[in-house]
Amino acid sequence: MVDTTTGESWTEDFSYQSSELSAEIVEGTSTDQRGIFPLANYGIATFDQSSVNGGSADLSVGYSIVLREPQHKSSIVSTLDSTFDGFKACFESRKRVAPCLFMPLPGALSGLTFY
Repeated sequence: MVDTTTGESWTEDFSYQSSELSAEIVEGTSTDQRGIFPLANYGIATFDQSSVNGGSADLSVGYSIVLREPQHKSSIVSTLDSTFDGFKACFESRKRVAPCLFMPLPGALSGLTFY
């Protein structure tokens, strides 16, 4: 993972039993014993050039879930990019949700890799 604001990055491998039939990309909020935390204003998060098992991810066979809070804060996703391996997640704080539009990342900055 790369924080494109600070340039900091984080990498860690996880081992677990898997059918290798799915991949998940999560942008959202957390919970504790008292309930769901308010959704942070994360602006726009870009997921692009995603890969699965060494090949380009085809996210067109997946689905998305939109998070909406009672305070009219939402985490919404754009349509997929033209190669079906990227999208944007957008924070929205208005009652009426604006579209979240995909714009590709500049250069060769890679996104997420799933194994």
